Amino acid sequence: MRVSSECPEDRVPCAPEPESTVLAPAPLLTSADLERLFQVGSRTIRRWVDSAQLPRPVRVGGVRRWQLDDIRQVLHQLQAAASDA
Repeated sequence: MRVSSECPEDRVPCAPEPESTVLAPAPLLTSADLERLFQVGSRTIRRWVDSAQLPRPVRVGGVRRWQLDDIRQVLHQLQAAASDA
């Protein structure tokens, strides 16, 4: 079977269809993820959020989740503060 590069309606070369760009959702972390990462308990995570040491979580289906990029930023700030000390 021969495939033509012309559109059948007007016999002009067909432009390729643009590929749809699908952005993957940003990874979200659970409270348990943060507990393991910072090696602290759930109450400490809540205290850090209340005192603005951690960003406020987003609610997904009534469950708290943190955006990975926000937590990376916190980690970079902690590393910078530790290297300045």
